[in-house]
Amino acid sequence: MSECVPARLVKGVKLADVPVREYAELTPPQERKRSAGLLAALLRRGKSPEPEMPPQPKRLSKTQVTFNSAAWLKFLRRPDQPVSLYLVFRDDSGEYGVLVDETRVSETFNAMLSGTVTFTVRGHLHYVSAVAAGVRDASEFHAEEVYVQRKRKVIQHITAQSA
Repeated sequence: MSECVPARLVKGVKLADVPVREYAELTPPQERKRSAGLLAALLRRGKSPEPEMPPQPKRLSKTQVTFNSAAWLKFLRRPDQPVSLYLVFRDDSGEYGVLVDETRVSETFNAMLSGTVTFTVRGHLHYVSAVAAGVRDASEFHAEEVYVQRKRKVIQHITAQSA
């Protein structure tokens, strides 16, 4: 399990947003607008308003997710400090960053950052982004490729073969 830090501590440049299809089942359901007919609206007017119940504290569900991530970066000049790849995400409890990989840029001005991270989502997952930290701005480098994919559990079905 990877350690999450508050996203405000991750200073960097956003490389890419992870497509929602990678975590769609963890996103909040779309709010459905109920269109009540005129008769239903008139019938509700005649009723006395229901007393409001005090809001119940919301208990957030927890789900562990795992992402495989990689980024190939090409620099115009070699940075002095190490360069890091983070996944930054927002769930119902806040915005966090998870360190994927960190390295120093080679003499060829290239860096490949990759790894697998597992973290716990509390409630719904609103977005996930790949962020390069340790660089001042986007004009210092070019992202050759950014890859982030959710690792899903594979369920094997074993069938007995009759002899």
